[in-house]
Amino acid sequence: MRSHPDAIVERAMSLSGEREFASESFRDGLAVILSELDRHPALLPGARARLEDAAAGFLANRLKTDAWIRANPQVTDAPVERPVFIMGMPRTGTTLVSNLLAQDPARRTLLNWEAIETAPPAAPGRLRADPRAGHRQGALDQANERFPALARIHNEVAAGPCECHTIHKQDFRALWWDAQVSMPGYADWILGCDMEPAYRLQKRYLQVLQSTNPGTWQLKLPSHALHIRALLKVFPDARLVWTHRDPVRAVSSLLSLIATVSGMNVRLDPEFLRWNYLHQAAEHLRRPLQVKHELGRGRIYDLHYADLMRDPIAAMRALYAYLGDDLSEEVEAGMRRWPAENPQGRHGTHAYSLAQYGLTADAVRPLFEDYLSQYDIEPEG
Repeated sequence: MRSHPDAIVERAMSLSGEREFASESFRDGLAVILSELDRHPALLPGARARLEDAAAGFLANRLKTDAWIRANPQVTDAPVERPVFIMGMPRTGTTLVSNLLAQDPARRTLLNWEAIETAPPAAPGRLRADPRAGHRQGALDQANERFPALARIHNEVAAGPCECHTIHKQDFRALWWDAQVSMPGYADWILGCDMEPAYRLQKRYLQVLQSTNPGTWQLKLPSHALHIRALLKVFPDARLVWTHRDPVRAVSSLLSLIATVSGMNVRLDPEFLRWNYLHQAAEHLRRPLQVKHELGRGRIYDLHYADLMRDPIAAMRALYAYLGDDLSEEVEAGMRRWPAENPQGRHGTHAYSLAQYGLTADAVRPLFEDYLSQYDIEPEG
């Protein structure tokens, strides 16, 4: 079965009741994905339908958001000031940092539900009480029941922080798509594409969302590390936080995550799994190293996973000092409560090792030699 981008667009228009996009920047990535699906040799039954349904739903949200902006054009005049972007190699603690920062009411966090049902924005003070949050949580609960292995590795709640790829995938410029289905052509394309349209889409969404519930944005996506220059074109006063962890341990966790996600949709190709995601992991370190040297000292804050695990509050105090923001006793208390109320492994233990993928630490470590020569990273077991 083959699908043309226009067929997905028509479905989105039918779902949304709208027919006018502010931009059709999504077409490039969508065309690559559909072409890859057309010739994929190992799709599981139902996988293509699920992915096309997701694509149509994402575009429907985009259409509804564009329509709301046309009716409320003043929202795009408001700046997105000094947002904090958390980035780093996947599986290095970005989620924990985001959840700790989300305990600060002065910060505006991109919530899972509102990234996919963006317009109209929630009423003032009703971010977590909006009925759409409840509907989204029901869908997430069903997914967790259906795929418990994924919940053990990475779990989101509707009224909690989400990754920025929840917006970027609506422009079809997101490694989320590559994680769903191993697509060599798309994997190459996404690393080399122009990400500025995805960041411009994100800015529009943030302007809509902050119009009723303002605050200083804190945003999280490991793969911001791949596209820092494009990010800074759109958010020139962004503050960047780079999380660091033993890359050998992190890549082992990443392979486990990708195998779990992709395994829902395809028969896994172990060789591609190893090659593609080791390459991506290395790029998550190589590119920010290069950009950091260009930007100069102090432009990117380094936050070490080992420090975060030993004393998260001390790590947050140091981060706040760098950001020049106030960390009150009340916010500290909230940051202490969150890990206690959301213990690691509450959905089950995530067990993983390089040996599962035919790899050893000695084979993997040379990929990260340049990074490890510049950072004193505490090794893990």
